Amino acid sequence: MTPATFSDHLAFALDPAAFATACGLEQLDLWQSELLRDTDHDWIALCSRQSGKSTCAAVAALYRCLYRPGSLSLICSAGQRQAQEVLGLTVAMYKRIGMPLVAISENVSQLTLENSSRLISLPSSAATVRGYTPDFIIVDEAAQCDDALYQALRPMQLVAGANMWLLSTPFGKRGFFYTEWTEGGERWRRVKITAEECPRIDSAFLEAERRTSLWFDAEYMAVFCETSAERVFSDAEIDALFPTDPEVEQWNVV
Repeated sequence: MTPATFSDHLAFALDPAAFATACGLEQLDLWQSELLRDTDHDWIALCSRQSGKSTCAAVAALYRCLYRPGSLSLICSAGQRQAQEVLGLTVAMYKRIGMPLVAISENVSQLTLENSSRLISLPSSAATVRGYTPDFIIVDEAAQCDDALYQALRPMQLVAGANMWLLSTPFGKRGFFYTEWTEGGERWRRVKITAEECPRIDSAFLEAERRTSLWFDAEYMAVFCETSAERVFSDAEIDALFPTDPEVEQWNVV
């Protein structure tokens, strides 16, 4: 591929969606374009498996590194393998556009460029993220990450004003991802993408999964299901067994 010219990079800096195309995403989904072009808000993306959330995260992080000198982008993933995969996507895109800036450092967890920008990709651990002051925070597969991680990340927004993205397939009605999606209020912009809305997922494959997968609604339709597929009764059924009587005063044990 022919390296991008100065004019190309000027266009990329003005339009992150055009940058994504140069990185190899030949056709962005509408939700991906919207996230990449909105640098002023926090986002929660509730997505099907294989909908392109990790790829979108890699593009966004690389864009910040190249066109915002001195920035620090932090990508937190559910595990070490996923963290390395996201960074690997970013490095591949960086090479695809011709490595327009010299990489001062490149290893399994970090990319540092000559403009003093850094991208650090880490597994989900509160201990590993403490000590950073990022401008941009992405939590990939957020539903699989511990609440302690989120508690460690939130103060970083208060100090540095960092934007945050939470990207994930749902994983039960639990944890910070579920809480922020359902109760997080207006601080978040939200988008929900099912497998039926993703043009890269074959409809025949999806129908086969619908017939055989116990986790179809969660994995492909982005539904917050009960936490365990082995449960006999749902939360709603259990709650129905214990109706609230307005004439009975609640007994609080001190």
